Amino acid sequence: MKKALAAVLAAGMMLLAPAASGTLAQKAQAQGSSAEAASAFSRGEYAKARALAAPLAEAGNPEAMLVMGRLADSGVGQPQDPAEAVRWYRKAADAGSAEGMLRMSYCCRTGTGVAKDEAAWLEWTEKAAQAGSAEAQLNLANQLMRGGIVRKDPRNAFQWGLQAATQGYGPAMIFVGSCYASGAGTGRDDSLAALWYARAEKLGLKPDRSVFVPADR
Repeated sequence: MKKALAAVLAAGMMLLAPAASGTLAQKAQAQGSSAEAASAFSRGEYAKARALAAPLAEAGNPEAMLVMGRLADSGVGQPQDPAEAVRWYRKAADAGSAEGMLRMSYCCRTGTGVAKDEAAWLEWTEKAAQAGSAEAQLNLANQLMRGGIVRKDPRNAFQWGLQAATQGYGPAMIFVGSCYASGAGTGRDDSLAALWYARAEKLGLKPDRSVFVPADR
């Protein structure tokens, strides 16, 4: 009886294995095609980008959704349609794309395709930062350092800036260097300031040592 049961289970696993392999192959193919669509967009091959991205976006691929959003947002290869761009950015964001969340934040900040809304901008910025967007992390750091629509919090601002900088985001390296140079949100440390400025310079950036960072902590 045990041998018969084992044989049935083995046969079932053999039937499931090809299906699982097929699913992985399909995902890999979709990721490759979405990357090719993004590359085509960057090269200015907008018709090709749309042809590659459209079916993938409709099937739920967030990277392809971003390409569709960028096409509508920029109006290249088609009439500009901010509302359509927001529709795709939101779908990408809802699918977990940090870039989609970041683009939603900018749309809410500028009133592109949606009503201008600073509270919504902050909400999307926080979501994008938590999802790992270095650009959003720096945007949040700057807002926390200045205060305004959020309570001023230099220590938290420094931590978000540091997260972005450790991801290799050059502008955040300048922010962190400025924090160390002025003692904003962290202890003043000229050697660490010089270190972060040097890292930014290696990326081709020229740090502005006069970047304003309030000195209070």
